Amino acid sequence: MELCDISIIKQSDHSVVETHSIPITYKKGNQKIEKSVQKFMDKIKPYSNAEKNFYVLNDLDLINLYLSSESERDIYHSMKFIPEIRKITNGKNVSIEFNGRDGGAFYYKIGVHAGGTAIIEHNELSYGLVDCVSIAMDNVIYIPTSTNSTKDDYIEAIKQRLKKAFPKRKIEVTYGGT
Repeated sequence: MELCDISIIKQSDHSVVETHSIPITYKKGNQKIEKSVQKFMDKIKPYSNAEKNFYVLNDLDLINLYLSSESERDIYHSMKFIPEIRKITNGKNVSIEFNGRDGGAFYYKIGVHAGGTAIIEHNELSYGLVDCVSIAMDNVIYIPTSTNSTKDDYIEAIKQRLKKAFPKRKIEVTYGGT
């Protein structure tokens, strides 16, 4: 049995307060599944500073995340709502979770941008990860370009889009200011 030492450190002076040895249990995965998961991993694009290639979650996909999550800033479960990721995992018994703690997150006026690791799981067993993945969650919902340029018309257009996309949900739309 392998042990992992976990230390609690005092923030003020970085001294170790206490240390615990935690046993680690490994579960052997299925090699056929490992090969299949590797194919998914190869399709996930890592972030490149030069290319600024990150996944974007906005509009109805972001609203769907909000309706499905306990927290409106649930970036950790956001990958399954990103259209590009859904194309990769659609119909497969694979999930991709995002761990944004690796690269940090910064919040800006209309959303959050985070970097981290994508963890690929099959039947709740982690088979692999893709490091340096980046997600931008932009709090934007699109309305028809033909909408009159008034606050009330914008709100009504948003209500109609949400009602059509989520007919069984009661969603309140209010003006949040500028």
